[in-house]
Amino acid sequence: MFILSFSAEESTQKIYKINNIMKCRVKIEPIKKNNLVPQCKICQAYGHTQKYCGKAPRCVKCAGKHHTSECERPKNLPPKCIHCGGLHPANYRGCIIAKELQKTKSKGTSKLNMPHQRTISNDNERKQMNKQSEPNISGRQKSYKRTYAGVAQSAVDGSSSYNHKKEQRDEIKETLMLILNKINKIENSITVMDDRVMKLESNSKKVALKLNKK
Repeated sequence: MFILSFSAEESTQKIYKINNIMKCRVKIEPIKKNNLVPQCKICQAYGHTQKYCGKAPRCVKCAGKHHTSECERPKNLPPKCIHCGGLHPANYRGCIIAKELQKTKSKGTSKLNMPHQRTISNDNERKQMNKQSEPNISGRQKSYKRTYAGVAQSAVDGSSSYNHKKEQRDEIKETLMLILNKINKIENSITVMDDRVMKLESNSKKVALKLNKK
């Protein structure tokens, strides 16, 4: 498994079309994002991180108004959650408040991922959609006979489609070469590190032998 990083100027969408590298089947996919509700390590509140916090600090152990690193609560005393008052740290994901917030976020995400469940709110919207779905035929019925101009245009369109596919293949080849170059650089770096480790091990063995002889 390799992790590839790209600069902001490089296009990364086309690399997901690659499924074969050097006769080996591969699967390229983005790193999965963490779906947990973010929690601040300063004020212990949910919905933001410490980078964007402007609130007063609260301790994750005792819910006191101080940073966690400054907490003087004895270790034999149980912690206290600032959110529900339970006997657990404020960052415990089994907390009732944390569970409810996570459930709300998950519901919101599932709604966004299901656009086909959209309901039509009123009759006007239904009528408008029906009008859009009706065929736009005015006057006499359209003729579907193929003309010479139409055949010629189809040939031009087919040629354009072929050129477009060729451009896509060229882009995929370029991206593939870019990935292979990055993988080669990573493998070279690993080889250099292995050589250094082997040299260090060899030197340490020599030093150990000298010390044993003494």
